[in-house]
Amino acid sequence: MFKLVAVGSCGMYTGAALYISIVQHPSLLCVQDHEIQGRFFADMYRRATRFMAPLSVISSVSALSIWFFDKSEKLWLISGLLMASLLPYTTLAMLRLNLELCSVRSPARRSSSLLYSKLIQWGRLHAVRSVISATATTTILYTIQM
Repeated sequence: MFKLVAVGSCGMYTGAALYISIVQHPSLLCVQDHEIQGRFFADMYRRATRFMAPLSVISSVSALSIWFFDKSEKLWLISGLLMASLLPYTTLAMLRLNLELCSVRSPARRSSSLLYSKLIQWGRLHAVRSVISATATTTILYTIQM
């Protein structure tokens, strides 16, 4: 049961993260109106947070549970720790920028060039989450295949 939950939640997180990195964020950067960019980012952020944060927790807890009950399952430990690292990474590396980009009063939301540079910065930081989750998913899939 834990394996199914880990695979599903990790895969869903990875798919969403990659979609944002490869499709949604680059499309947002093409929008010419910085007011629309700011409103869209704030809405996207709120929706993605409600979807992705629980997936990272569910994935990490289920993968770590597999290792907890069978200490020989080291790859489950690795994937669980990778997924568990996403929440502190987001909090420490991205939260301040996320809040700035979501705040209507933020200087970044009033200047198109500043907003654009902050969105570029956000994209780079988010790409780290995509790589971490893709690594965790690949590890899980490799473990299941073994």
